[in-house]
Amino acid sequence: MQTPRRSLILLAAAGVILAGCSAAPTTTTAPATAPASSAEPASASPSASPTESARAAGCPSGAYRPTSFTAIGANQAEGKGTVEDAEVTFTDGRYRMEFDADDLVEVTAGDRTERISIDGTLRGTYTGTADDLTFALTAANGSAKYTVDGKTRTFTMKQIAAILAPQGKGSAVCTGEQLTLKASSLTWEMTREG
Repeated sequence: MQTPRRSLILLAAAGVILAGCSAAPTTTTAPATAPASSAEPASASPSASPTESARAAGCPSGAYRPTSFTAIGANQAEGKGTVEDAEVTFTDGRYRMEFDADDLVEVTAGDRTERISIDGTLRGTYTGTADDLTFALTAANGSAKYTVDGKTRTFTMKQIAAILAPQGKGSAVCTGEQLTLKASSLTWEMTREG
């Protein structure tokens, strides 16, 4: 049987790093229907104004569909994920990542793969040029969950944002319709929308 601690370790290794978050996930019996997502603002660190003269221009501006990510978690454990249907926009120094609970995120760490339902939005800012960006998280609303052995594990979007939201120093490389976005220990692969 998987314990809540083992669930945290799996998610941390898979890139949804929860290290440093004091709240443990909530464990409930799997419901017949999905619960409504909660709205929980993230306690974001101070961020630069998107109106600064160093505002990011060109790459990564636009609308994208993320396809995969790689993240390095606790103890240098690598996690990889694939995304079925999410939306990311970068506009005027602001970014928004939207996840729909109906489109699961598949996360693999080592020889274990889990399908996680993320229902929420991450918002932030970015400044700089494509090869020298600075990202800051400003809001995280919603939740994530997955079920193992009949038990549903629930995480706040703030916990998910700890690794899936671009934060800190990074870069963006646009090649044709493809975007590779790096921020700290996270790399997202995305495809530009029409």
